[in-house]
Amino acid sequence: MQNRLLTAAAVALLAASACVKSHVPREDRVIPAGRYAYTATLKLPDVADSVALRGTLVLDAVTPDSVAGRWEVSGYDPELRENRWNVASYEVHARTGAGADSLTVIHHVKRGRAADQPDCRVSITRTGYHADGTCTLRLQR
Repeated sequence: MQNRLLTAAAVALLAASACVKSHVPREDRVIPAGRYAYTATLKLPDVADSVALRGTLVLDAVTPDSVAGRWEVSGYDPELRENRWNVASYEVHARTGAGADSLTVIHHVKRGRAADQPDCRVSITRTGYHADGTCTLRLQR
């Protein structure tokens, strides 16, 4: 009997976690499409100092659920990866490196106080490695 109750509780918890909804209304998610000047400071594995990156994030289309566009940043693959709304921000991935040396740079982007400057934070992941960095985006006029 106790095992059944524990199993039922575990199933209910899993079902509830799969239904996590954003606390940000759809109309408050969208940032302007356009070309964004991009800067980031990242701590890469096996590199003593932080690395500074500069370039452009081009957003061709932005909906409440996703963004479409490309990276124009030296060292990043141009393709936007995992470009979806995830609970509190757009999650926009960039890939750098190849094979076993590849890294996923995860950008969390959401509407900021200034319309032309979304809030941006970044983290880097690879099996056995995680680091946080800083990033800025500013809409180019």
